[in-house]
Amino acid sequence: MVTDLGMMYLCRFMAPLCLVELSLNLANTKITSTTTYHLAQLLLDYPFLKFLHLDFDNNENLNDQGFSRLLNVIASISSLSSLSLSVFNCGLSGDQIIDSLVLGSTSLNDLYLNFFEVSVSNQKLIALAEYISKCASLTEIMLNLNWTTISDDAVIRLAEVFLYLSHLKKLDFSFSGPLGKVTDRSSEALVKLLEEHPALTEVELRMKATKMTNEAIARIEAIGDTNTCLLYTSDAADDLLCVDLGGRRIIKKK
Repeated sequence: MVTDLGMMYLCRFMAPLCLVELSLNLANTKITSTTTYHLAQLLLDYPFLKFLHLDFDNNENLNDQGFSRLLNVIASISSLSSLSLSVFNCGLSGDQIIDSLVLGSTSLNDLYLNFFEVSVSNQKLIALAEYISKCASLTEIMLNLNWTTISDDAVIRLAEVFLYLSHLKKLDFSFSGPLGKVTDRSSEALVKLLEEHPALTEVELRMKATKMTNEAIARIEAIGDTNTCLLYTSDAADDLLCVDLGGRRIIKKK
């Protein structure tokens, strides 16, 4: 089991390596904000870091203050081209996470954010969308907003931004609305995204427990038919937690 003490020694060992790629899976460990402090100090020694992948899932001993310090350091790394962050079941504030993320590099090619069950406001999700819109070089995006309070305004703005990103080739967008209000208004923006984006070659769209009508969902499914998409009425086999929530998955290939 990884602990704060182990991470302290690991960070000390890694400090002089001056890596350009760092991937750490710290899910299901016993780390606290002490580890995020050591990671922040480590990243200060990596000014030319290009790829950063961090998985903190199921670490309930983290706190917002320590995590914000880490994210502020990440935001200062202008060389980053790939960022992956997973914070499921950490008890962290999604609003504070986004406040730090939007200060980061806009030179990203890949962005992967897992906010499954993270407490985040729609206002901050829209702020995240505005940040993503500035990352004009993005080619891949994975955004998991399942079991959040997401509503139409955030889904629509995100869909508009995805459509605006002309280099975007791969999109994995998941959201569920039992805690929010995702209605037929969102379907209009999603249909437009799937119909009009000039470069997307692969789309995975998972919609679960929304307030969309069957007619609205049928319109999205119809895009799958006209674009030779593979459509699944249940994505339990490949969902994050392997739970069948009655979702739909679309893969679009041209």
